[in-house]
Amino acid sequence: MSPFFLLRTMLAVSLILLPLSTCGVVPSGLAVIVDWSEGSVEANGSAAVSLIGPPSAPQNLVAMPEEGHVALSWSPPASDGGSQVLTYSLYRGSGLTSSLLVTVSASEVRFNDTGVSGGISYRYYVTAVNVAGEGPPSETVSVIVPRSASDQAETGMILIGILVLMVIGIATRIALVLIASKELKK
Repeated sequence: MSPFFLLRTMLAVSLILLPLSTCGVVPSGLAVIVDWSEGSVEANGSAAVSLIGPPSAPQNLVAMPEEGHVALSWSPPASDGGSQVLTYSLYRGSGLTSSLLVTVSASEVRFNDTGVSGGISYRYYVTAVNVAGEGPPSETVSVIVPRSASDQAETGMILIGILVLMVIGIATRIALVLIASKELKK
């Protein structure tokens, strides 16, 4: 194939794709892939063109709360959008908003979130990303991370301390009342 033919073909494809993308035939969020592999460019200057979109949502997101972490797993999306999934983006929230927690490679469908605190409720969702961009989010799952044994013991000690202070306060008031009543009898 001559360099002139290749240049002419690239120019023709560019002139075709530019109007298509500006008139809405190539929707936003889609990528255009031109296959320049051997034999794909025909004598009339046409090329194989593929439109790809973002992948669909990952499936079956599961969050298992354990002491000190949340074990997360999911399944790949039903559709890769026409291009292989490159990464997964995992989001976590504990209030009104969620933010990106981590991005993992497409070969990873598990993650352990160790940045959690016991007794707190967390929400998670995951998205798949390919060359066309990020797809829609998976279903959101919510978990409450259990408190660790040391957290529970600390809470128990605090409650015992409060109870002791209350008993001391009540005993002091009773003693003051008794002293005051003896003073009145005199």
